[in-house]
Amino acid sequence: MRESSNGVVALYGTWIWRQVTKVVILRKNFRARTDPEYTNLLARVRLGIAWDGVLNMTAHQKGDSKNYPWSDFKTIQAQQLAGLQLKDQQQFEEAPVVCSTKVIRDLLNRELTLNYANKTKKQVHDYHVRDKFSTCTLDEHLQKCTWLVRLSVTKDRLGQLPMAIGMKVMVIENMALKASAVNGAEGILMEIKYSYDEKGRRYADCAYVEIKDTDVDMHPSGRDWVPIFLVNTNFPYTSPDSLSFLISRTQLPLLLAYAYIDYKSQGRSLPVVVVDLKGAV
Repeated sequence: MRESSNGVVALYGTWIWRQVTKVVILRKNFRARTDPEYTNLLARVRLGIAWDGVLNMTAHQKGDSKNYPWSDFKTIQAQQLAGLQLKDQQQFEEAPVVCSTKVIRDLLNRELTLNYANKTKKQVHDYHVRDKFSTCTLDEHLQKCTWLVRLSVTKDRLGQLPMAIGMKVMVIENMALKASAVNGAEGILMEIKYSYDEKGRRYADCAYVEIKDTDVDMHPSGRDWVPIFLVNTNFPYTSPDSLSFLISRTQLPLLLAYAYIDYKSQGRSLPVVVVDLKGAV
């Protein structure tokens, strides 16, 4: 009998499903329970029994709720952005921005970081990397070129990482599972250890990040801050004269956390969020 990869995957899937001993079916929408009109509308749309608002709802249309004085169409209209009133603008001041592309994310993160620094009177500094080809450090011209390579190529390792003490950051590598410093964890940047070069450029050696629900004692002062160390990664680079290199980069596995792409927002409980709908078109 000839083995196929599809058959092996199917067996794995069957084995995993047979480990399931309990299935929970969610019958009520608790997240949107404060908006019963919209919740019931979604249930009717799913079943194809939308209510036109001319006659009373049938028992089938009512579901677990009651009659409403407006149709499903009017309920949808009320959900349009143009018709919504912002009740408490302050709650969105610290809300993260969810966008669809890394280009938009990076522009927003830099702008919002500068905004944070302006409000708090903190200084923003760029923390550079010393990229290498094989074991050789790049010359000045080539180094300036690789600093500008897109993050989609460098696996989100910035060549010039702008940071200010107190800003929000996201860990993008599993650094310390027991300390909750895992890929996607957010925290507050508390301290940066760094060195200079002859031109005054900063190079990070280590950073301390305060992560919620962390119970560690790794800082000399005794504070519950998680140390984030440099991590090495490789990426391909083609120079302006069409020469190809495999660049080695060592940088802190951190991103600014004021904006992130929709992929990073999955599985999170976000009480308030700003979503860039226009950029997703």
